[in-house]
Amino acid sequence: MGAMNCAPTVVFGLDRAPPGMELSHLTDTANAFLHRGALVRCVAILGIVLTALADAPLAHAAALPGQWTRLADMPTARSHLAAGVIEGKLYVVGGHDGNRTSSVLERYDPATNRWERLADMPTARQGPAVGAVDGTLYVVGGYDGNRNLSVLERYSPATNRWERLADMPTARSWLAAGAIEGTLYVVGGYGSNVLERYDPATNRWERLADMPTARSGLAAGVIGGKLYVVGGDGGRNVLERYDPATNRWERLADMPTERSYLAANVIDGMLYIVGGHGGNRYLSVLERYERQPVLTVLTHPDPSRSYYSRFVTARWDSIAESNGYLWQINQDPASALHLPPTGEDWWTLEPRLSWVVSEGGTWYLHVAVIDLDGQVGEVYHHRMNVVDTPPAITCTTHPDPALVYPFPNVSLAWEQPGIDTVYALIDRNPRTTPTRGNAQAYTSSPIRFRNMPNGTHYVHIRGSDYAGTLGPTAHFQVNIGREATPAPPGAPRVATTDVDAPPMSGAKTAVDSTRLERLPPVAVLDFAAHGVDRDAAVLLSSRLRDALVRTGQANVYERTRVEAILREQGFQHSGCTSAECVVEIGQLVGVEDIIVGEVGRLGAAYLMSARLIDVETGRVVRTASSPGASSPDALLRYLPSMAWTLLSR
Repeated sequence: MGAMNCAPTVVFGLDRAPPGMELSHLTDTANAFLHRGALVRCVAILGIVLTALADAPLAHAAALPGQWTRLADMPTARSHLAAGVIEGKLYVVGGHDGNRTSSVLERYDPATNRWERLADMPTARQGPAVGAVDGTLYVVGGYDGNRNLSVLERYSPATNRWERLADMPTARSWLAAGAIEGTLYVVGGYGSNVLERYDPATNRWERLADMPTARSGLAAGVIGGKLYVVGGDGGRNVLERYDPATNRWERLADMPTERSYLAANVIDGMLYIVGGHGGNRYLSVLERYERQPVLTVLTHPDPSRSYYSRFVTARWDSIAESNGYLWQINQDPASALHLPPTGEDWWTLEPRLSWVVSEGGTWYLHVAVIDLDGQVGEVYHHRMNVVDTPPAITCTTHPDPALVYPFPNVSLAWEQPGIDTVYALIDRNPRTTPTRGNAQAYTSSPIRFRNMPNGTHYVHIRGSDYAGTLGPTAHFQVNIGREATPAPPGAPRVATTDVDAPPMSGAKTAVDSTRLERLPPVAVLDFAAHGVDRDAAVLLSSRLRDALVRTGQANVYERTRVEAILREQGFQHSGCTSAECVVEIGQLVGVEDIIVGEVGRLGAAYLMSARLIDVETGRVVRTASSPGASSPDALLRYLPSMAWTLLSR
């Protein structure tokens, strides 16, 4: 490999960052670098983050914001090297010095602006991948001038020694690597789409799901516990993400500039991509990819389907480099979110939510990340189709419930957009509710019942959504006789629906007194007030009782009943917050569970939390909390979802 003339080896750092945007084409570097097959003596450190230096890309000093600073030269000039960061110091290893493949390891300290030569790597190589795991440097794969390598070696800064570990199953070079939760993920390489994981605890390799796009000269970064792989020969603008939790790949927005043999690293949760080779030229382009939270709506996952549940639960990727999240649920497909929260905007630090929509229809969940500068990122929208009506029934053989028809065979069509399964049965009871145990499942129309005897019959149809939740029941009366005549004067005429469907599968909105006595007794103590008016805390406690009653899942004791029992016992419970005190109240009142909570203020945000305590054991069984709200009365909207969370069994 021949050498090219270049200035002495240089390291650059950047002082400040220009504003960001998603997959932004930020700026060109002063001189193209990352040459393939040639000696590069000008090293720009961008993706390889130096915490003492910069957190953003280069700009032309005369025209764009930002300034480059020349730092101490790297002692050994080379190309096709690899680098990693441990405790804020840069480790540079391997490569080609213009004459031979290198085994040199050097360390740069931003605090002193000095380089230090360390123990040479045992295996000289160029084009390896590097990962830092638990304070040690792993170097894997590469090319020794004759063949691709499978060698994995580990360097310990504490001892300045190298150790050879289990060989990688797939020999390759110009690959990429990333460290996730103490393990090393290695992907790609010449003609390869292989993804393998190394576990230092067992010194073993494991093959995982192949990357969809085979490529070499690629780059990788880790954000939020997921591996992002970008560029490379064979996929020059492709960005793909691997999720270890599911062992699946997902293609993301293409990188604007096609390139291979590029460099990438993660700064503040964003993937910076710089340099590389594109077509017939070397590139100086710097771009940044900003991920959006991967949103999963557990109760309504498929936007093309309909769901009977009005109870919404969702979660998304936790992004550490943020000031929380804004979210909103409404019927606007493209709502904007604002800081400070206004109207229906809600702020939370937790990457999850629970909510109850007021009625059926098409609803939209909107979520955005608040960055460390307090700016709201791009809003992610998810459509939810909520159904609160039963299937529509059309009886082609017996269309009028007021008439008697001489046909023993009954044929009905049903329709409900977004629902592809119903449970149906026919009997003599006008109000039977179909279940999976007593009814037949149907996935298409028509539904037929043959050779029915004379008399009045009732068809009952109930939909089942994609999540398995059963909806309200439609009832249809069918009269069969010798000839078509009006139904007898005293015969009931039924072509009705049960529209009071529960918001959750298995829930009820009303409970008769007999069943009420069989439900577990629960008491709610007045919430403690921290930085808010006590009357507001008492009111929120009272409204939580109402919400608990509406779930139909508990026999909720009235506040006056609890107070009367405690007065009779001479028990003073003001200021009772300890677990022992709460359990004593529960025992005196005679309930199985007792709910306590707090309402407080943190900065400009009002927060509410509650705990369900088992009176027998004193153990906290479940907790529920609200996101931040702009006022105490804005917390009222969270009470239904908190009630369901506390009583879910």
